[in-house]
Amino acid sequence: TTQPVSATVAVDEDATFSVVVSSNADVVTYQWQVSTDSGVTWSDLSSEFGSTLVVEEAQADLDGNQYRVVATAATITVTSNAATLTVTV
Repeated sequence: TTQPVSATVAVDEDATFSVVVSSNADVVTYQWQVSTDSGVTWSDLSSEFGSTLVVEEAQADLDGNQYRVVATAATITVTSNAATLTVTV
């Protein structure tokens, strides 16, 4: 019910993205994804399975990356909007 919001951080600062999913299901699973090409393709982020993603100590090469989460509850899967990371030098 709450989408991730774009973040702007300075180099070496952490960026946090989070979602809130409302569901009657007992279990909701999450898989965060990243796009490095303006949302054309998406790759799963290994070990990122919570409702919050922290990009630790962001570097300039991450500037412009987009992040989204795929949430699954019972038999329903939804994909969040993309949020953009801006890293300032």
